[in-house]
Amino acid sequence: MATIIHTLIQKDSSYLTIDTKKQYLTKTTTGLYPNGFEPYPGKQYIFDAWVNDGLPNDKSINLTLNINNNPVTLQCKAVVEGWKLIEGTIDLSTVAGATALNIAIVPATGKTIYIDDIRMHPFDAHMKTYAYDDKTMRLMAEIDENGFATFYEYDDEGLLVRVKKETEKGIMTLKESRSTYRRNTTP
Repeated sequence: MATIIHTLIQKDSSYLTIDTKKQYLTKTTTGLYPNGFEPYPGKQYIFDAWVNDGLPNDKSINLTLNINNNPVTLQCKAVVEGWKLIEGTIDLSTVAGATALNIAIVPATGKTIYIDDIRMHPFDAHMKTYAYDDKTMRLMAEIDENGFATFYEYDDEGLLVRVKKETEKGIMTLKESRSTYRRNTTP
């Protein structure tokens, strides 16, 4: 994955432009956040991801994260049902003068590794992310600032029936509810 280093101050200019048909379009100006992840030079960022490497009882990390060929130290924060939460700090002061970043996640030789929920955000910020069902647009999961998810389950009628939370001890049910309607037995 490659990105560029942020060059404009946020909100210095409009994110939108108007075309000849008077329709609003997102500007493609380099350095504006709508173009994707563009980190600010010299700042620190947190990288976290959930990794399944087939070794659920081992806290070793069988992949490396490189920023412009410089390795980032990763640590395993938790193991939940075979998935490892890994985290590292990306320090962009080590790539001073670079105008582009090449971000590489490289698995250990001969390993099949599954990666989910990759997130990067400023070191001094909190991040919450959300996952929605693509067909029903219902909230399916909310990932908190520590990288743990809260899962939402619905019945066939779209009513929330269960809320589960990912913890270091596994996935725990927080709330469960059922409802029924009384049948009218009289004609």
